[in-house]
Formats: sequence, C-alpha cells, structure tokens
Amino acid sequence: MPPGGSSLREVLQNALRDVAGEGDRLRRPVVAQLSHPNLGWTVSSDDLESVAERFVEIYSGHPVALSYGDATHPSVEAMWDRTLARRLKDGNAPLLYGVACDDAHHYGGTGKARPGRGWIMVRARELSGDAIAASMLAGDFYASTGIVLEKLLADDCGLRLRIAAEPGAHYRVRFVGTRREGGEPGATFQECEGAEAYYEFRGDELYVRAVVLSDRPQPDPIREGDLQTAWTQPIPVGPR
Repeated sequence: MPPGGSSLREVLQNALRDVAGEGDRLRRPVVAQLSHPNLGWTVSSDDLESVAERFVEIYSGHPVALSYGDATHPSVEAMWDRTLARRLKDGNAPLLYGVACDDAHHYGGTGKARPGRGWIMVRARELSGDAIAASMLAGDFYASTGIVLEKLLADDCGLRLRIAAEPGAHYRVRFVGTRREGGEPGATFQECEGAEAYYEFRGDELYVRAVVLSDRPQPDPIREGDLQTAWTQPIPVGPR
C-alpha cells in the first residue's frame, strides 16, 4: 500500500524508500517513476529537486496531464532541466531521467487517453524485465513519440546520434543543457539539420542532452501541431 506522509515531499520520499527496499528484498532492479507531475499542478520544480527521484514522465499521452505547462506553470521538460542543474551543481543526488509514456486508459471506442502516443526505447542485453530495468537505471534509453534512433553514443568527447530517417522527412536536433557558471537550465547549445548530429563537449557544461524533432506530425497528437520528437538522457560533462 502507498506509505503516505504528512507532506507531498514526505510522500515522495517514503514511496521511493519502499521501492528501494522492495528491490533489495527481491535482489532485482526496480524502477519507480514520477508520472505526470503537472496533473493538477501537484508537484513543483522545488518538490522534484528535494527528493532522489530517478525517473520523471516528461511526456504523457494523456490529454489532462499538462506536460507542456501553461502561462504560469513550466513544462515538465523545463522542470527536468532545472532539477538536473540543481542536482549536478550540488552533487548530492542522482541523475534524473526523462520518460515518455502514452498513459493509456482507453483501448477502444472514443476515449481520449489512447495507446501509442509515447514510449521509451531501451538498449538492454536481453529481452527481460530485469535487463530492461537495469538499463533504465543506467540511463541507457531514450524517450520518443515517433522517432527511432539508429545510433546513440556518448563518450568523454561528445554526444553523437543518427536517426532512422523516414523517406521525405526532415529532422532538426537541438543539443541542450546547462553551463556550470551562470547558465540557464535547458539552454540550447547547438542546432543541427539532418539525420546525423554530433556535439563536442566544451567542458564548461554540467550536462548535455539532445532533443530530436521531425517535421512529421504525430499520428494521434494530444494537441494540434505536435511533431514527432525524441529525447535522449542527460550526459554529465566533466571539466576539460
């Protein structure tokens, strides 16, 4: 049963504690995800920064999840960047990974929360729950609403990717992150056009991640004009 707590942050901390304890008891990798934090504007960036959550749903296919934020609330992607910047500057919490999910409730008829709008692609050693969970805990996956990556490699020098391009589609890759000194969370470092992209680390970044955009619309969007997108996980960058 949910462990509860006297405040939102205590509820989050208690739930993460119990999930970790279950993994220890079973001796298996276990994943806990914070889903749709903007639903009801329940979880703020400060809340997310205060707990050792490892996974947050940056895209939800449920129309009421409010992943994009509004005029007075940040998007979950912006919350993700702010949390990453704070954690890496403080050095006292794990990386936060971004997840896309369809959050499907309706599998037939005319319901609004339909399957297939968002998912993750995991590089695992085998097709098993334990292998997939272990790769997720290592950050070896990306989130997508339609784009497939043929290659995704990161080393001490940079981040490289290649898209499994659809005929006639055009792609744009944004490398985003935060500088160590005076940088805004989620700043765009570089933009590339085409199916291949490479970003060379300068060494003054806290982290770098990539956002891949297609000019192809999502087949079943939650809002008009949504394009197929993929998000890689953040790569911490050390001084050079």
